[in-house]
Amino acid sequence: MKMLIGFSHPAIDFHRHKIVQPIFYHEKLKKRISTSKEPNGFHVEHLLMKIKVDDEIFLLDLVLNKQLLTSGFFHKYQENGTQKIHKHGSKDVDLCEYHGKVRGKPKSWVALSTCDGVNGVIYDGTELHYVSNHKNSPDSPPSKLDSKHYFYSHSNLAAHNKTCGYKGSSDVDHHNQIFRYKRDSDTELIRGPYNANRESKYVELVLVVDNREFKELGENRQRVVQHCKTIGNIINGLYSPLNIFVALVGVVIWSERDEISLSKNGDETLTNFLHYRREVLIKDHPNDNAQLLSKFNFDHGVVGKALKGPICTYEYSGGVNTDHSSVIGLVATTVAHEMGHNFGMEHDTNDCKCPDTRCIMAPSSSAEAPTHWSSCSLNYLLLAFTHGMDYCLKNKPKSLFDSPVCGNGFVEPGEQCDCGLPEHCTNTCCNATTCMLHANASCATGECCDLSTCIPKNAGVLCRSA
Repeated sequence: MKMLIGFSHPAIDFHRHKIVQPIFYHEKLKKRISTSKEPNGFHVEHLLMKIKVDDEIFLLDLVLNKQLLTSGFFHKYQENGTQKIHKHGSKDVDLCEYHGKVRGKPKSWVALSTCDGVNGVIYDGTELHYVSNHKNSPDSPPSKLDSKHYFYSHSNLAAHNKTCGYKGSSDVDHHNQIFRYKRDSDTELIRGPYNANRESKYVELVLVVDNREFKELGENRQRVVQHCKTIGNIINGLYSPLNIFVALVGVVIWSERDEISLSKNGDETLTNFLHYRREVLIKDHPNDNAQLLSKFNFDHGVVGKALKGPICTYEYSGGVNTDHSSVIGLVATTVAHEMGHNFGMEHDTNDCKCPDTRCIMAPSSSAEAPTHWSSCSLNYLLLAFTHGMDYCLKNKPKSLFDSPVCGNGFVEPGEQCDCGLPEHCTNTCCNATTCMLHANASCATGECCDLSTCIPKNAGVLCRSA
């Protein structure tokens, strides 16, 4: 395999890689670009990315994820023994995180960052792929979008013993057998992820970076924040099919010293981190969930640890994760897995149905792409929400970038509907170009809207629970 001059070795997580050179186009101006940043300092809202892998060409329609950062987005760090807080405005944070789809592949999804070359994940509807710039040093100048990158496919993931440290409830097999029985007997099934819950949920997330991780990223706070934004964007990509959206509230950097005792025992580290969240973090920076990113290696190949079911609790909504790979998509998947436990999900067992060989809540990683949620995960989520464990997730946080973007899938001020990009919109009631209702339509979203006629359902039809 050939190396790229000025680049590090390919990631050891994979036994095969490819070298690709993306081409980017400004979607509005229809011209080729080498950076997504415009002269005004903001990034292009709509991009087209073209990438050739072997003999196949992928066209990616990308939309800037303006919902990723909340209006009070901050990063906190230590300086000369004191805590410093930098609150970002829309003009001093580099929002370069995109989501989108592969053109012609309706089941695909994409989550990419363009601040430093291209970093992120591409799910083509069949397999998960990772794009990475893999520079020699964190201090190297930013990569251009059209420079050469490493491209990895999840099927080429090398064998290893990385696992989740969650031990599981004693009755997990019993619960999953019940879920299997219910699937076989019930007429009302959870047929897809958007039926897992009735309303959009919003997780306000804080990422905490330990001192080892800070040093690994060149002791560069800007690079740490960028690293966390990319991870948050990928986590959002994994959860958005569940109608759950992840917004990053802030990043806490232990730039001088760790504020908890870290142990090779994942349980001890998790206990210490949850105590820190309860006694320190949440009092200063309210959040729905907090996750620690660490370069500390836990025993027995454990790369993540979390408790089950406390997503809206004051004491337990959090997890600890090892930043175990230079491929950022692998790390983001680990964090998404641990958050899954916080949502009440158990590890998948043989009784769970998965579109792939393995799903996101598999107890350990493998060469199978973890891009879907199993039937058991959907049922655990539904069970948790039915019992009101989502009460903290119903408020949509105000975005740092509050101007509406037609095509991002969110209905924002000035819009009547938003069904995504025109190439992928299947809603006949919504004009995907203008994000306004078609002339004869009176609704386009909601359980009480008849999408076949674009008018509200008849009186007396139960469409929303009391």
